[in-house]
Amino acid sequence: MIRKNILFIALLAGAALFLQLRRNTDEPAVSKHGTDALGSRPAAAAQSSAQAASNAAPAPNLTPDRNALEAMRNHLDDGEDMQALEAARKLVKHTDRHIRLEALLAMQWIGGPAAYDVTAFFDDPDEEIWKHARQVFDEALADLDRPEVQAALLSASLSSSLPAVRYAAVEDLVFLPEHLGFQPLAAALNDTDEQVRDLARENLEFISEEVFSTEAEALAWFAENEDLLKALNDAQ
Repeated sequence: MIRKNILFIALLAGAALFLQLRRNTDEPAVSKHGTDALGSRPAAAAQSSAQAASNAAPAPNLTPDRNALEAMRNHLDDGEDMQALEAARKLVKHTDRHIRLEALLAMQWIGGPAAYDVTAFFDDPDEEIWKHARQVFDEALADLDRPEVQAALLSASLSSSLPAVRYAAVEDLVFLPEHLGFQPLAAALNDTDEQVRDLARENLEFISEEVFSTEAEALAWFAENEDLLKALNDAQ
């Protein structure tokens, strides 16, 4: 348990440097596991706020978030990765970036089984978080070492609203067995971003030695050559 706490805190410290997290008086206090956005406000500020907003709506109930955060930490401490992952899933859309980061780092610790869940960070409003999520995702894919699952997850990445995420998926797909990566690459020919489309076309040409203008053309070629691609992969 002590070793895991040390490693997890080290992950937090490294990501804090990577994301250039800065502390100021508006940010939450630091807990033993990292920054905690669920901590109480200073008493003076709370009193002033209460006086200024006596008719305001009640404060939101943060108990579910606090419970998920504490559960995630405790499960990681106890080596219960799947339970920790279940708790982390509840925090991926938290309003505080520090909480989202801690959930992402928990998934990084868990590795391959968390690969799909990491994709939830690809549309994070914080650019540095979603960029780090891409790194975590690649690590998780490598940990899985299951090409079929990798292809499915990369295909899911193509639905991201961020062109950079879709571009990275197209980059990764070409390294999978050709019969697994071809169809997602063909679908990327319809991408709204020109750079994504161009890279998909280049990768399809690399696989097939053919130039395709549309997804339909690429899929027609694939229907005729899928068995050949599988045979070539099996022979390697």
